[in-house]
Amino acid sequence: MPYRIRGISSALTGLFVLLIALTSGALFAQSNGASGNVQRVALVIGNSAYQGAPLANPVNDARAMAVRLRSFGFDVMLRENLKAREIGGTYREFRSKIKPGAVALVFYAGHGIQVKGQNYFPAVDSDIASEEDVPLQSLNLGTLLDNMEEARAGVSLVFLDACRDNPFARRFRSASRGLAKVEAASGTLIHYATKPGSVAADGEGKNGTYTEALLAQMSSPLPVELMLKQVTNAVVTKTKGRQEPWVEGSLRGDFYFNFQTVTATQSQTGAAADPSANDRALWEAVRDSKDMNEIRAYLDQFPKGLFAGVANARLKALSAPVAPPVQVASVVPNIAATRPQAAQGSIASMTRGTVFRDCADCPEMVVIPAGSFTMGSPQSEASRDNDEGPQHSVRIPRSIAMGKFEVTRGQFARFVQESGYSAGSGCYVWDGKQWNNDASKDWRNTGFAQNDEDPVACVNWNDAKAYVEWLARKSGQRYRLPSEAEWEYGARAGTTTAFSFGDRITPQLANYGTTASYAGSPVATTPRKTVPVGSYAPNAFGLYDVHGNVFEWTEDCYNANYNGAPSDGAAWTSGDCGRRVLRGGAWGIDPQALRSADRGNTFPAVRYNGGGFRLARTD
Repeated sequence: MPYRIRGISSALTGLFVLLIALTSGALFAQSNGASGNVQRVALVIGNSAYQGAPLANPVNDARAMAVRLRSFGFDVMLRENLKAREIGGTYREFRSKIKPGAVALVFYAGHGIQVKGQNYFPAVDSDIASEEDVPLQSLNLGTLLDNMEEARAGVSLVFLDACRDNPFARRFRSASRGLAKVEAASGTLIHYATKPGSVAADGEGKNGTYTEALLAQMSSPLPVELMLKQVTNAVVTKTKGRQEPWVEGSLRGDFYFNFQTVTATQSQTGAAADPSANDRALWEAVRDSKDMNEIRAYLDQFPKGLFAGVANARLKALSAPVAPPVQVASVVPNIAATRPQAAQGSIASMTRGTVFRDCADCPEMVVIPAGSFTMGSPQSEASRDNDEGPQHSVRIPRSIAMGKFEVTRGQFARFVQESGYSAGSGCYVWDGKQWNNDASKDWRNTGFAQNDEDPVACVNWNDAKAYVEWLARKSGQRYRLPSEAEWEYGARAGTTTAFSFGDRITPQLANYGTTASYAGSPVATTPRKTVPVGSYAPNAFGLYDVHGNVFEWTEDCYNANYNGAPSDGAAWTSGDCGRRVLRGGAWGIDPQALRSADRGNTFPAVRYNGGGFRLARTD
């Protein structure tokens, strides 16, 4: 088994044979196969601006596909109107991003031609006078497949909306139509917009006929092979049989694009997903974007969608002239006037351990002093994982404030009420046999009883970011998610042991609800749910529940080790930003995942009823 699933209660054997392997770095997309792995990476190319034979839709196709893939957790390399000089760098970057066992995907829209049984995708500035010019000025499908195989991708997917008429046919000795059939290696699936040797239409709308159908089906709760049958049926129907997509190759297991876990019955019957799931997933992927093209991609797919009004307003705001800067001095008095008098001034002026609120609805914050610590775990620590090293020194250069408690359900409710924010529906919950993305569950209904003093759960990274941005506006202060280094510094509170209270853990110290033991610690019998924040003793910095209750989102992109990590406490903004880091363990997790050094990670759009967050604030 290439990915160790850690942190799961032995009483719930098999429990994480599902989407969320938070504590191992593996995130499985489905319960019955090798469908998702540690990493998802995609190369998406749209070539429209050809010198002699321009196409209308490929760039639109690529942009829409990039947005959709990001909503499914892919790290996307988007290339528009690829030029010949960029081909070598594209090969190298794509290959370098693929880690062993990863899901690797190529989507190409544009002209495609075959020469001597090889498939090529010409650069938009290609000057092809004869067949001999093609390999020098085109992407080679064979090379892309070699890239994925050499990098040892676990799943390789290729989608080709490139079966259009060969614009250079008259210059060639042979005038083959469409693309050539490829013998795909095991674990590789290639899907053509139409049969090999046939030609597909560019489409009459903003997307090609094939891409339009593919985008519409990707959120289907079906394995990819069955999903592609739906794509084929849609294309055949729309083109009245003139175009029929074609598949080559096969996968060793089931792969699902959608985060939603599918039961065996759904897989067999093709039961439909929540009809609003596609809409919500796409909006989550673009809602914070400042790129007008990404907002338009949402509206192209859902012109009357749930968020169409908001999206149109965002477009209007993004296209509006930038107003002249406002003098800070004219703003601060107004903000201060609306804030309760609980504000304590700058954090730098407060002493260690000071507890304060910036407003009546603001969470309590605790001042953490500047200092240095050793981040990560030593080789001798029980249950240590490789991503917890190498150990390295980190300096927190100035005092910061961190949430005394995890953000509560009541605090999140006030945010939703005041801002009108929709945290969507659908949350991973345990049904007694497996984890399912239950569309009826959300932060209000997590699958177990909560009150307003429990930590909010069923919130993803995007929800947490929306909360801190709202609170920053409301209070006029610099609220944010903590960096991973700040979180570990705060959790350790000067200790070097596995937990802030030593190397052993007991049910009296944290909520970890498990029947497993850790390093000789007593077995816990705590409830299989969250408990009100502050139910256990704080650490030496005055922070509660840094071990257990709910996982806590941090700002950082995930990296598989600490090589090159920031040493100044800053968030890591490079690496696999399609995943974000969570810390601290949760109510249903084995105690090793509650260690100060343990690192979880998952996609920003995933909601799970053991996932919440804590705040940070700086001056």
